This record gives sequence, C-alpha cells and structure tokens, in this order.
Amino acid sequence: MRVLIAMMIVVPFCVLINDFIAMWVGAEYILPASVVVLLVMDLYIHFVHSVNVDFINAAGLFREDRDNEIIAAVLNITLSILGAKTIGLAGVLLGTVVSQMWFWFGRSYVVFKLCLQADKEDYLKYWLKNIVDGIALTVSIVFCAYLNSRLPITNGYLKFVCSGILCEAVSVALFGVFHFGDPEVRKMLKYLVNHIGKR
Repeated sequence: MRVLIAMMIVVPFCVLINDFIAMWVGAEYILPASVVVLLVMDLYIHFVHSVNVDFINAAGLFREDRDNEIIAAVLNITLSILGAKTIGLAGVLLGTVVSQMWFWFGRSYVVFKLCLQADKEDYLKYWLKNIVDGIALTVSIVFCAYLNSRLPITNGYLKFVCSGILCEAVSVALFGVFHFGDPEVRKMLKYLVNHIGKR
C-alpha cells in the first residue's frame, strides 16, 4: 500500500514539476533533468523505506540503528560537499540520495534480522520486490511523460490537470499489473471493491 501511495505522488511530481514551475514563475526557472530525477529518487526512497523506521521505533532498536545514522550522515555531508563543488545542486542531491539508500539497506537489514528474525531468503525476496516496484515506477514515469507530451490540449492549466489525472490512473493500473500475483495486493483490491460497493 505504501508503494502505491508513493507512486501516486512521485509519478505526477516527476512528470509535471517543470510544467508547474513554468506556469508559476516562468520557463527560465525549470529544473534540469538530473535534479528532477534525484528529487524523485529521494522522495520515493523516503516513502518506501519509512516502514523500516516504524519497525525500529516500535521495537526500540535505536542503539542498533545508531551506526546506520552515523554512516549515512558522513556519506551525506562528504558527498554533498564534493558534489556541490563539482556538479552543483545535483551533487548535493546525489549525496542525499546515497545516504538515503544506505538508510534503506541498513535499516531493512536491522528489521529483518532483529525484528522479524527472518532468513536471508526472505530478505532477498524483499529486495527483489523493491526492484520490481522500481521498474514499475520507472515505466509509469516514462509512459506518463510520453502521454503528457502528446496531449492535444493548448490550455496549459487544463493540460496540467488532465496530465495529473492520467498520471494517477497509469500509476494505479501499472501497480496492479506488476503486483497482480501478490496475495496482499489482491486482498487490498478486494477490500476496496467491497468497500466502494457497499456505498
């Protein structure tokens, strides 16, 4: 469910952020593609990996998570400073994304080992599922960006709204396609259908 919510936020953000900026302050302020991609990665990782933070907080594993926080902070500061000097804003964001990835790997390991007491096979399945989710997100963004570029609407505001609706629809549809065989997703969809049907 958290992945679906993340996709429904991240996909329109990636596709429409520069359209929004152009309408708001002008086309000369639109962001470079590298900055948009890094912002999207940071936002998506924040959404998806936060479930590990919930487990750690609930189990009180703050000491076990301390090393992750120290390493992530060092990575963030070091890479952001070096990146800012070499490639500017994108370099700062790159440092943030790398530290977020470290948090994701490190905290998910703590959760699977100490909270869930799962074996390596379950941990591998978790990451394979995240890779599939990443592919679904990428396909959604590329497809929605293509649709946005092809919409035959001249009014910028109307096109922005229509593109946003398309992004949401495509995100939900592709999430369903990529997770069709997942029992948890089927259970969620069944619940939603029954809940809407009762209304």
